[in-house]
Amino acid sequence: MEELIKISAVLIATLIGFTLAGVAGFGGGVVILPILVWVFGLKEAIPILAISQFLGTSTRVWLHWDQINWQIALYFGLSSIPAAIIGSFIFILADTVILMRIFGVMMIILAIFTHLPIGKSFRMKLWGFVPLGAVTGLGDGFLGGVPGPFTSTFFLAYGLFASSYLGTFAMAMGLIQIPKLIIFGSNQMLTLNGCLIGLGLGLIAIITAYLGKSINSRINPKLFSIGISILIGISGISFIIRS
Repeated sequence: MEELIKISAVLIATLIGFTLAGVAGFGGGVVILPILVWVFGLKEAIPILAISQFLGTSTRVWLHWDQINWQIALYFGLSSIPAAIIGSFIFILADTVILMRIFGVMMIILAIFTHLPIGKSFRMKLWGFVPLGAVTGLGDGFLGGVPGPFTSTFFLAYGLFASSYLGTFAMAMGLIQIPKLIIFGSNQMLTLNGCLIGLGLGLIAIITAYLGKSINSRINPKLFSIGISILIGISGISFIIRS
């Protein structure tokens, strides 16, 4: 009975999390990771999530290909890929509780900041995606999809919206998963069982990416912005509570 409950929890969390990611660009890791940790333990949960996230982000890249801002993806990738390598090794060796709390506080501040007069006038510069990529790659390397809500704020502040935001953000976050998977594999953290589970959850991620695009095309721009901010704030609170 307990096994059935755990399987059901993983499937439901994956369906909700990746549908949310298909609409908002993030949220998959926030929703899914706690359940995966509960069922499989942290050391196996992160590699499983990395596999499914890679499939999900790859699908969103495909769906929004013609709207991707390649300059942003390049600037972001220059620092995020090497930082993800470092972050992955930190994950193998270190405790991440304090850093989860820091990310949580930062997300709450950002959610409020974006709706203040000074926040509304803030515009992200192209060069800013280099340091942003470093912070995101490092954090994603040892916290799974946790930095996603934090990072999305700056993509929106650059002026990206809807398909251009989803495609560019998916490309940026997808690049991070590649070095992570290589490092996890070379350190025997990608077990056959973990790979199969990750691929299974990845199939759900692919399906929900299509569902998310359909929902996203019907969303009012103002409601989209407000909804993203609410999700970022909720994510920040959940990180603080869970850690």
